[in-house]
Amino acid sequence: MTRSNKADPPNPAMTIWLHSKHPWRGVGDQRRTAPMSLIRNLAFVFLMVGAMGCDEYRADLTRGMPSTCEVHHTQMFKTNAPIEYGLIRLNDYGRARQAASTNSFPHAQECVLGGCIVGSATQAVVYVCPDCQKALQKWEVGHESSKPKS
Repeated sequence: MTRSNKADPPNPAMTIWLHSKHPWRGVGDQRRTAPMSLIRNLAFVFLMVGAMGCDEYRADLTRGMPSTCEVHHTQMFKTNAPIEYGLIRLNDYGRARQAASTNSFPHAQECVLGGCIVGSATQAVVYVCPDCQKALQKWEVGHESSKPKS
């Protein structure tokens, strides 16, 4: 069956025949074959997995941040901290600790709060100040009586 004019629409019977015999081909796409398309898609998947790696994704929160503590003026070091997702509800002790941390020990974190929407990162690279950690320990000793019992 031949078409008289190239501007004519494709014959419906021919379209059905093409799709039944070669379901992976479109009406005008007769050069594409299933094996090459499959190989191309698999290569793309393997390339993406290789680029991302099998390790867990780590968010770098130190990029563009100064490595000196703004409170104690000491050199900080990088460490990995787990990211905790979800709605964190603080009790009185937690609110007091949060308020004190902004002024006295801002870089003593043991974890990073990720918010309510779970992201792909499970770890974060953060700066930790040894003097902030000492200040946190001192604060906790002074407020041990108000700490809730677990």
